Amino acid sequence: MTTKMWASWFLAYSCLACFGYAQQEKADELIQQLKDSNPEVRYNAARELGLRKEARALEPLIASTKDSNAQVRAISVVALAAIKDARAIPHIIATLHDPEERVRSDAAGALQGLNDQSAVQPLIGALKDNFWLVRSYAASALGKMKAVEAVEPLIAVLSGPSRMEGFLGDTDRQAAAEVLGEIGDPRAVGPLIRALQDKDWRMRHAAAKSLGDIGDPRAVGPLTEALKDRDQRVSSEAAASLKRLNTGPGK
Repeated sequence: MTTKMWASWFLAYSCLACFGYAQQEKADELIQQLKDSNPEVRYNAARELGLRKEARALEPLIASTKDSNAQVRAISVVALAAIKDARAIPHIIATLHDPEERVRSDAAGALQGLNDQSAVQPLIGALKDNFWLVRSYAASALGKMKAVEAVEPLIAVLSGPSRMEGFLGDTDRQAAAEVLGEIGDPRAVGPLIRALQDKDWRMRHAAAKSLGDIGDPRAVGPLTEALKDRDQRVSSEAAASLKRLNTGPGK
């Protein structure tokens, strides 16, 4: 290596080392800011640590899930989910019982991406939360985990009373219908067939899709009837499901 090449290599290495040191120094500063008296500073620090996926911030962020400020607790949960360290999961699960609905919904949302079986039973419990977004995220997380333990609780939601959330419709029952399709357990076929008669087109649409996802031949007759649904979105989904069942037009 010539002197010029050596000097170039040394300069590049030094720059990288300096950059790494600066990054570490910044992370240390952010970790310290988690203890700042100003909740806005604590919030921004937790957010930045999550964006950086800063592994050294694990324990400080776990402590921040008990912060006096709900927004700080919520963003700390999101940051821990971004770091993806299994040691954080029990603490994220614990925040499903936070008094603030935003924190609970962020916890349920965070568990969607972590796919840890220890969260299944707590998420099943969250299906009864008094805030609709927590219930929706919990159902979605259970679907991503394909949690067969959740089939009966989800069927209970699907078959239960309607809980309309304004223009969003019956979010609980719709989420249950969708997630039962993701899990794919045949126990859901009967309740989903009954949901094809629901007065809300979104429920009928979700039921039609999930019956195609499960692929049980018991759904062929009801899906064929659903081709006559008064809402084209439902009839189109029924046709798509029948095609997946190899019984639709052209099969």
